Amino acid sequence: MVVAPGTGQADSVRLAERLRRQIETTQLTWGQQSLSVTISIGVATWPMTRVSMADELLHKADMALLFAKNSGRNRTAINQDDKILTASQIEHQSD
Repeated sequence: MVVAPGTGQADSVRLAERLRRQIETTQLTWGQQSLSVTISIGVATWPMTRVSMADELLHKADMALLFAKNSGRNRTAINQDDKILTASQIEHQSD
């Protein structure tokens, strides 16, 4: 879990994507074997996601994480309260 106070939706998605790409491109070695690792990330920000308690915001981020995993893994998804989108869908919205 990453908590980033004062970080809005766009910056949160950029941070998550930067972290995801860094992990994706890092090669790990276990003995003689080279391993590739990927992650899926769920993002929820306040006040974009309307919640009254911190655990509700965590639940919204968890819902986004499940969406990211179920839509192909190795991606970032953000819970916008009324819908969940992947980072690539959000990038296309801003074009």
